[in-house]
Amino acid sequence: MNRPESAAQATETGPDGRPVIRILHTLARTGGTVIGKCIGVMPAVAMLSEVHPAVTKLLQHPLTQRTPDVVKLLQRMEPLRQAHQWFGLLTPEDRAALVTRGALPPFEEAVDLIYRRASDRGLRLILRDWSHLDFAAAPFIARATNRLTTSMVLEPKYNVVSTTFVRHPIDQWLSIQNIPMLKQRLTLEQYLEGTLKFAIEARRLGFVRYEDFTKEPDAQVRLLCDRLRIGFDPTYRQRWAAYTKITGDTKGTRAQTEIVSLPRRPVDPAVIEKFGASEHYRAAIQILGYSHP
Repeated sequence: MNRPESAAQATETGPDGRPVIRILHTLARTGGTVIGKCIGVMPAVAMLSEVHPAVTKLLQHPLTQRTPDVVKLLQRMEPLRQAHQWFGLLTPEDRAALVTRGALPPFEEAVDLIYRRASDRGLRLILRDWSHLDFAAAPFIARATNRLTTSMVLEPKYNVVSTTFVRHPIDQWLSIQNIPMLKQRLTLEQYLEGTLKFAIEARRLGFVRYEDFTKEPDAQVRLLCDRLRIGFDPTYRQRWAAYTKITGDTKGTRAQTEIVSLPRRPVDPAVIEKFGASEHYRAAIQILGYSHP
């Protein structure tokens, strides 16, 4: 259970006097769920999972509302719902005001409210960003923006402290092929362009590689905690697997209760050749320090 600190400690300000908000950027199928569990059990943390400004707009779009399965998925990423159901951060007055309003507030307004309530409880708010929407887009958005929208929306008011978590592009792509709604809608070319753009942002913000995390979990989790400016508790190793305040692949088949290095999934040599021929891919692995098989 997360241990609260004083509100004065949680309401932290940056050099310019703006309140500090923390963002962990991850792409789909990079291990974001497992690393999110590790961060989520740290002391005095309230972490929202796979949130993004576009979710509010998508939920209120007429086309989305005609697809119950998509609505159900997106509702899990709605920040006010997570804040209330997972952490009890909304007061009865907050909920009454939202009901009266009749529609979800813009993302930045929702985050402002959640931030205040978390601070009142002595908790530091972390946003696990749904960066997939920015750098891959499919199948929810027509075109990738290739920019960190969540940070951009919050920067006018907050001192944003960000870092990133990455995985080898080939392993990430192979895992994406197990998601039916993505497999037929995200081309390799689109994927690799977004991968490079994200790698450039990762270099700027600092990153931890999934592969390093599986080999040295304590060192890499501590590094992420340092970059997010939160306390590190080594007992996370006994608690992360049972953590449920998270979205993503919580029923995966390869590693759910242990942090272990896994062999690469079987891959067609022709796919490896396509990766090797991509300038986007070669630039991305150079930035992230990976080698090509």
